[in-house]
Amino acid sequence: MNFFEKAEEAENQKDWEKAVSIYWDYIRKYPVDSDAWVKLGNCLKEEQKIQDAHLCYEMSLIISPGNAELYLQFANFHRHQENWVEAISFYERSAEMGNDRARNEISDIRARLASIRDARNRRIYQHMLEKKQNENNPPSQEAIFCSDGLKKGTIGICVVVYNNFPKDLINSISDTENDIRWYIFFHGVDESIKKRLSSFEKQRQNVTYLPFGKNRGLSKSWNDALQFSNENNDEFMLIVNDDLFFRKGGFDEFIEFVRRQNDNFGLATVMGQESERSPTGTVAIPQEFACGVLSRKALQLVGFFDQNFSPAYWEDTDYLYRLHLAGLPTVVDDRILVEHDRSKTIRTSPELAKIVAEAFDRNQEYFHRKWGGFTDPNKHPPVRFTCPFNNEFYSYFISYETADDPYPEDSIRVRRHSLLEEYSNKNISELREIELQTNKEQS
Repeated sequence: MNFFEKAEEAENQKDWEKAVSIYWDYIRKYPVDSDAWVKLGNCLKEEQKIQDAHLCYEMSLIISPGNAELYLQFANFHRHQENWVEAISFYERSAEMGNDRARNEISDIRARLASIRDARNRRIYQHMLEKKQNENNPPSQEAIFCSDGLKKGTIGICVVVYNNFPKDLINSISDTENDIRWYIFFHGVDESIKKRLSSFEKQRQNVTYLPFGKNRGLSKSWNDALQFSNENNDEFMLIVNDDLFFRKGGFDEFIEFVRRQNDNFGLATVMGQESERSPTGTVAIPQEFACGVLSRKALQLVGFFDQNFSPAYWEDTDYLYRLHLAGLPTVVDDRILVEHDRSKTIRTSPELAKIVAEAFDRNQEYFHRKWGGFTDPNKHPPVRFTCPFNNEFYSYFISYETADDPYPEDSIRVRRHSLLEEYSNKNISELREIELQTNKEQS
């Protein structure tokens, strides 16, 4: 069998890894075969290697820029990723070259987008009506504790652990009168901490412990915890840092504060006393996502965290801005109920500190591109966009299913095969030279 027959056999068996390997072997010999690049892209897409697949389709167009069918294939790829603007653009290019199927796809997408916008607008309008009704008719104390069946349900607690066993946090919640459910994600490699967390799981009820043993990204674990909490029908879920603890009685007091808000907020947080080792100094400041609860309305209207912010930093700023766009406020319990030894994790791990420092700059640049500026008045320029990347087909809402890469074409994360890294920077003449040189060596 030739290359293509072997690859098609692997595809029929859904052995995408084998098919990808076969196509790469072929492309090493014939890098200017546009059909091979498309077929490789299709297989990479099946492997969920979206950025690699995207580059393969780009390579096919570099090689055969006048091929209407290739533009249609690339448009289909964008449509599959729900990247509507790019999909329409490539369908239009294909249609201009005489492809009638592309024209039909354009009409279908525009109808679908109209439906999506209508649904989104209805959701936002309904929220505005509810907000106005609540302002005109403040709920009674009885309604606050009984509406929506949320009277003293189980409280989820999400904590991501790196190199600090959260002993103080656990002890500060141990005397709570509330039913609680822990969601603990271990991102570190210290075996002693891993064992202590495992022991904690075995000693307690309602503990979900996930020892990943690697830094998978803060927003990813927060999203998973929010999803678990929703599936378990928790009353709500508290996101809390592992280097923070509640003052005596502070946990229950904050939980009652959240309940009194009756879900009329985006983020509920608390004032916390920073330690002398904190970067902010010994001051009391709102803790935001170091100790905060997202409302059900926030999850309905804004959704989940953007996992392009990885492993940490700026995912919280991004979410707060999206809450602002949705008209959902941050409410702060002005009592100082927690103490926070901020940045303890990176202070005690030079390796992690280096990773996080690099991530800070990278994530800051991504936030800037996404929103056209910054929300911090001390940074320039100020935010200019109300849609991500100033693209009207992108919403501030992010679903759990798409959080890993909600904007495929604008992601800063590029995962490339080594040959893609090499070939994607070359023009057609250079590719032909590679093909000639390869074949000369083999002959």
